[in-house]
Amino acid sequence: MSRDLRAAASFLAACCGALLTTATSAAAVPQVWNLALSPQAFVEDGEAIVSFRVARPATVRFSITRIEPTPARLAVFVVRARTGVNRFVLPGRLDRRVFTPGTYRLAPAGSSAGAVFRVVEKPLVTAARPSAERNRSRAVVVACLVLAIALLGAAALPGRALGGTRIAEVLVERRSALAVTGGLALGAAIGVYAASALV
Repeated sequence: MSRDLRAAASFLAACCGALLTTATSAAAVPQVWNLALSPQAFVEDGEAIVSFRVARPATVRFSITRIEPTPARLAVFVVRARTGVNRFVLPGRLDRRVFTPGTYRLAPAGSSAGAVFRVVEKPLVTAARPSAERNRSRAVVVACLVLAIALLGAAALPGRALGGTRIAEVLVERRSALAVTGGLALGAAIGVYAASALV
């Protein structure tokens, strides 16, 4: 009979030990709720804000796993959390490792759940092509400048340079009109150029 009691006592002690170990392990791993990332997709070298909730102050251990294109466990880090809502920045570079384009999962230790996020390629920056309106403005500016140079040059040309020809006489008679018209053409070129620069 005493042997049966000793066996029963040993069995009960083993069960209590197992229950105590399980309870201790459960207490050591904090429970995380409402884990989320914003935004859920960002470019390489970008970042996201991670938010989560815990019931009491704890040190939460997170892991990042790549799901696509090649599954792999990439990083493990810890966050000291306070009671309630916590936030931290998840950078696009962690432990000197850049997150390449793909799909990833951020999960706390001891949890099969997690938050999925995506890293996308940076868009290519190309030089903007000039619009058709700007091209037309440039053509008008060039035409006005050419006209202004021609008219102002003709107005400044001495009459004796052309001798006693009819052209010389007309040039002398219309010198003022040519100068005014050339000035207007120059002003028009400046005005069109300024307006196109603001577009």
